[in-house]
Amino acid sequence: VADNNVLLPNTNNLIYIRGNVRTTDLHLEVLREGNAELNTYIIAGSSTQQAGTTLTIDPGVNLKFTNGSYLYSYGAIQAVGTAADRIVLTSVYDDTVGAKYSSGNVNSGIWGGLTIGAGDTSANLAYMDLRYAASAIDTAVDTTASNLRISQSSSHGLLTRSNAVVTLSDSEVYGGNTWGVRCYHSQRLTV
Repeated sequence: VADNNVLLPNTNNLIYIRGNVRTTDLHLEVLREGNAELNTYIIAGSSTQQAGTTLTIDPGVNLKFTNGSYLYSYGAIQAVGTAADRIVLTSVYDDTVGAKYSSGNVNSGIWGGLTIGAGDTSANLAYMDLRYAASAIDTAVDTTASNLRISQSSSHGLLTRSNAVVTLSDSEVYGGNTWGVRCYHSQRLTV
């Protein structure tokens, strides 16, 4: 680990982040020490990335959200996985990826979703899976999204609004309870 901390191995190889407002950049990465790997972050409570900051999520990272938690970004967001190392945003009860944290039933809408709000922001999302959110992605800014798999949302898979120009390519949006993709007051949606 670059900062010389040793954070693993442990019974649960994960990092717990309590929801708060961040005024500095945040970089979520996969940490490795010998044969051990830490790739899971638990977000407990809503987390807000303020304008003027950047949220970077590396390939292979799993973000697991507690009930009702959201990830709000008013700064830039770079979440670009790869075909081999997808980024996953899901419920803490989803044991199919990352470290096991909690047991319970996984239902659509159990966590809030990723909200990308107006500000000095841009969004680049690729090779991501978003599961069991209320509204998986709600964007009010220009967004480039490719190779996404959005599933089991209780409201919107992808909601675009506020004159956002959104390009969605090579993606799957399925298993939702209402809208797969909804363009609401957006300037342009290219699918």
